[in-house]
Amino acid sequence: MQRDWFALVDCNSFYASCEQLFRPDLQGKPVIVLSNNDGCIVAASPEAKALGLTTGQPLFLVEEIIKANSVTVFSSNYELYGDISRRVVDVLRSFAQQLEVYSIDESFLTLPPLPEDQLKKLALQIRCAVRKLVGVPVCVGIAPTKVLAKLSNRHAKETQLHSAGVFVMPPNPELRLPFLQAIPVEKVWGIAAGLSSRLIKFGIRSAAGLALANTLLIRKLGGVVLQRIALELRGLPCIELDDYPAPRKSILSSRSFGSLVYNLPPLEEAVCSYTSRAAEKLRAQRSVCSAIEVFITTNPYRKNLPQYRNSSIEHLPEPASDTPTLCAAARRALARIWHEGFAYHKAGVILWGILPAAALNLPLFPPAISNRTKRDALMAALDTINRKFGRGTIRIASSGIQQTWQMRRTQRSPRYTTCWEELPIVSAKPYPTHPSRLPSKTLSPPK
Repeated sequence: MQRDWFALVDCNSFYASCEQLFRPDLQGKPVIVLSNNDGCIVAASPEAKALGLTTGQPLFLVEEIIKANSVTVFSSNYELYGDISRRVVDVLRSFAQQLEVYSIDESFLTLPPLPEDQLKKLALQIRCAVRKLVGVPVCVGIAPTKVLAKLSNRHAKETQLHSAGVFVMPPNPELRLPFLQAIPVEKVWGIAAGLSSRLIKFGIRSAAGLALANTLLIRKLGGVVLQRIALELRGLPCIELDDYPAPRKSILSSRSFGSLVYNLPPLEEAVCSYTSRAAEKLRAQRSVCSAIEVFITTNPYRKNLPQYRNSSIEHLPEPASDTPTLCAAARRALARIWHEGFAYHKAGVILWGILPAAALNLPLFPPAISNRTKRDALMAALDTINRKFGRGTIRIASSGIQQTWQMRRTQRSPRYTTCWEELPIVSAKPYPTHPSRLPSKTLSPPK
């Protein structure tokens, strides 16, 4: 019985591609995107990578390369990237039997049991559809399992000049073996650095070596998880698509500040803003939390300044998900750990004790309109408005208006698709006024 195939569709240099999408003048030119507070490179176009600019490099170390090669630099524009990602997923759904959104730029799909030539044709159709309907380039890797699909996609990216960005893994294990022998074991999806070191000590240096290794040895070195990876490399699917990701057991919301914060009021604003974002995520998965942790820290790299870091957990009287309740709890936790005389660099919140909202014990005879009902209705209205008109359209007053502590994004591009004030403007040249193009006589309006 033929099984379904797995496909991994991965957007190429996704953040940089999103920036080039609305700047046609940057097509084929070096582009990089920076992390929070414009500190490090998080994405680079192929042209930028050819100059030696790679993910993780601090900006100040490569400023000379950027200036010498006229590299275009952007701050992170997460609103734009998230919206483009949703559009890519919408296109992929029309091709997939099942779909798992693995990350902002990667999705796994299941495809019907077709011959290899038809699968390649289908992969090219997927690639063309995304490019035509959304505008970003993607590569498609197809294989009998998810782990092999990940490796196929990697090969499609590395050889896209010759493979058109598409690669179908041979279903025959003998034909697949030379391909796996060329892949170092540390490049296999799910193999961390520590585990790869142990495998290499036992002579397992490639993906083929892991696929052919003794089962008992694999279980000893990496348990059931490593055994599943080995079986997947042999072409036996053990890792299914995750259509509905499991609810998070904790939710973190944190950012570094754009400038050092010395006073309590702006620190409270930041903590309330991060709490609002965490509460939004909590409600999106239809959960409530039992406690909230707040942490603050100075900059450990500023050795000339006094150092301090601390955290505090505030337990809620009853599980909740509404922003006002969580913000009030966060402010109480912050008050216990804040001390004057320090230059704070970062703050954040973590929601703990998360459980489904449906699991709450409700009273046997609840009032017609309880406080919880009112809070839930208020939060539903807030989330609906912010989804429709953009995050932050309506926010709690304690999160601040000016928000001078916000992280630096001095080179952010417009939020072309999610903010009315930043929609792209298209202009046209005036119609030619050459005499030959003017009407021969003035037309009178119809009566």
